Amino acid sequence: MESSPVEQIRTQIDAGFAAVEKARQLRQVGSPVAAVDACEDVRRIIVRVRALLPAASLSESQLNVVTKKLQALKDAAERVGGPPVDRP
Repeated sequence: MESSPVEQIRTQIDAGFAAVEKARQLRQVGSPVAAVDACEDVRRIIVRVRALLPAASLSESQLNVVTKKLQALKDAAERVGGPPVDRP
């Protein structure tokens, strides 16, 4: 059974935060590429989420929540020391 666009968005955002947390932990043990990998994962997730938004039929307030979560995800990825995430 395929999940709805809304569920896919939720899953993608959760996966992004999990990737950032994993990168944070790996950096603590000396992995030099963990942050770069996490930022790249987050960049791909943001692209996927943005592609899912039209099919999700979200209300304006729901869209605002998703937008804020994506910004928080980008900020978290950049805090682990990776490159800026907001690339097309």
